[in-house]
Amino acid sequence: QRALEMVRAAIAKVPARASEEVRERGARKQATLPVGAVALPPPGTAPGAVLPVGDTVVVVLPGPPWECAAAWESALAVPGVAAIVGGGAGAAPLGLRLAGVVESEFMQAIDACDPEGDGLVVGVCASAGELEVTVRPPGAAADAFVEFLEREFPAAIFSRDGSTVEQVIGALLEQRGQVLGTAESCTGGLIGARITAVPGSSGWYAGGVVSYSNEVKEQALGVPAAMIDRHGAVSAQVAGAMARGAMEHIGCQWAIAVTGVAGPGGGTEEKPVGLVYVAVAGPEGVQVRELHLHGDRDRIRMRSSTIALHLLRASLQG
Repeated sequence: QRALEMVRAAIAKVPARASEEVRERGARKQATLPVGAVALPPPGTAPGAVLPVGDTVVVVLPGPPWECAAAWESALAVPGVAAIVGGGAGAAPLGLRLAGVVESEFMQAIDACDPEGDGLVVGVCASAGELEVTVRPPGAAADAFVEFLEREFPAAIFSRDGSTVEQVIGALLEQRGQVLGTAESCTGGLIGARITAVPGSSGWYAGGVVSYSNEVKEQALGVPAAMIDRHGAVSAQVAGAMARGAMEHIGCQWAIAVTGVAGPGGGTEEKPVGLVYVAVAGPEGVQVRELHLHGDRDRIRMRSSTIALHLLRASLQG
């Protein structure tokens, strides 16, 4: 056990970002750290800390994600921390992103390769049908490991520099001098939000239509009412028509469309919750994929948006 002490440098940093009430009641408490700890500058109101304990280094970070990320960068600047996690200060890990790979299969493949035996630390984060992989420290061993992954998963790796699928799409469209539009039903603008989160996306994203109702599908995208009556709003035919309508009405060379049943209600025996159709329209025609997704409403919507974006990426890459 360690005694606690007030770190005055941390006290001075907390009040500048805190309310009067926090200054009076919380500043001293948040700046009370174990003896020997190195205080990290607080991105918000709470400082982090680095505490050597024998051969171990304990790193304590604030809870909110953005504060945690900022404090982690400060922690890496503390002597000894960067060396433990791999690489020196300023040595960024190699970052790859894969799509369409089951995490368990990926882990089996890398276990067979034994990257730890080469002194590598491999991080894998699965989210919405993608795998984000980081490899530390950079160098010859890391490069060889990446080459192994490229041989094992040649079609799955879509980013070798950590770029997101939205960023990859943006770069491809900019190279072509072309523009994207979106038509969304069950995703409710999620794809457009993900795209516009990329700085500079105004140069290659024209805009989108959230066609949640049949009337908007008909009026804003030109989907024939007879088509909806015959096949239903959740159908391959309507998804394709939405994508074509987005190209025509928005005035773009590429379009993504999504329609489906995200749940928790609204499903039927014929069209259950999780049935989603994604379509991509481009210069050479329209592609439509039928998806059967599982999970809650948020998961289905996020997976749908990710799969739709990757369908576009694959189309752009030929």
